[in-house]
Amino acid sequence: MLNISAYLTELEQLRNTMIERRETAIGVPVNLAANYQSILPVLGDVFLNNIGDIFVERKRSFSTHTYEQKVLSFFAQLYALAEDEWWGYITSGSTEGNMYGLWLARERYPQGMLYYSADSHYSINKIARILRMNKTVIPSLDNGEINYHLLEQAIQQRPSQAVIINLNVGTTMKGAIDNLELILSILEKYHIRDFHIHCDAALFGGFLPFLESVPAINFTQPISSMAISGYKFIGSPIPCGIILTRKNLSEHIKQAVEYISSWDTTITGSRNGHTPLILWFIITTKGYEGLQQEARMCVQNARIFYEQLTALSYPCFLNVHSNILVLKKPSDTLVEKWRLLTEGDWSHIVVMPHVTYEKFIQFLHDLTEEVVQCG
Repeated sequence: MLNISAYLTELEQLRNTMIERRETAIGVPVNLAANYQSILPVLGDVFLNNIGDIFVERKRSFSTHTYEQKVLSFFAQLYALAEDEWWGYITSGSTEGNMYGLWLARERYPQGMLYYSADSHYSINKIARILRMNKTVIPSLDNGEINYHLLEQAIQQRPSQAVIINLNVGTTMKGAIDNLELILSILEKYHIRDFHIHCDAALFGGFLPFLESVPAINFTQPISSMAISGYKFIGSPIPCGIILTRKNLSEHIKQAVEYISSWDTTITGSRNGHTPLILWFIITTKGYEGLQQEARMCVQNARIFYEQLTALSYPCFLNVHSNILVLKKPSDTLVEKWRLLTEGDWSHIVVMPHVTYEKFIQFLHDLTEEVVQCG
């Protein structure tokens, strides 16, 4: 028999550990400053399940589809999709969003070739294997963007084959944005009419529309689907994501299921009904202006931090419109203390709302001491 009092003590200790780790977590792509405490107690004893299509509201169900629609409508407006032209749902995370987008692409073009850069998220290769898609990995430029010249060469070799592109809107490690205009010009050059462009916008998708002078990566362009994280910039405490697509394209997957009295249009059957409520709470309490302020603050701080490191002649770089500051990997001690994600010789800082100037200065002090000691 479980000792509830002892278990609650364990949970309190776990909570304190997580809060302590949050203080030096400057390398994780998660918004640890989001405040949702006022809503969680209200939902603690309620069962919710968003099974089925979000537009099919079953009588006496335990779903929160109405709030799911509100969240999706908010993002559809951000990405220039008219109210009667979008479809989507709240996923378990961006990997599921990527899977939906590429599954949709495969259903449209079963023999199509998937092209993605070497800097793409690891889920893209995994999904291609699961879906048994034809795939070609294109080397990346030094800053993390896809190599457009090599992409063109690969497409040129298969002029009659449908093209499926995974367009990175902020690569995981370097924060690079693939150039949509350049890729569209390649497709136009070789008269490719059968194509599906899926946008992996896990992190940047949450804040890019709030910035000025950013690339027009939205549904006014011929993109087909987009995956966005709900816990990275937005800050849900429960991992989740958003998949957006054009309503007419979702018909390629739609099936009627009598058992659930709904259309089966999602990858998972039962889905979390709490996350729409949390996302809508965050969106409405912050509002457009609040989210815009946070987005601009993150990108501006990333630029300030970059200039601080550059002033010390410490190897680093920062892509335009990015909140991911890439720097030469420091010692394992600093990597562990500051939760820096690392790949090869490089680590990165993801400048989220909780990564304040004061916190960066503390890291910079540790880094400077290490550089001096190493001579």
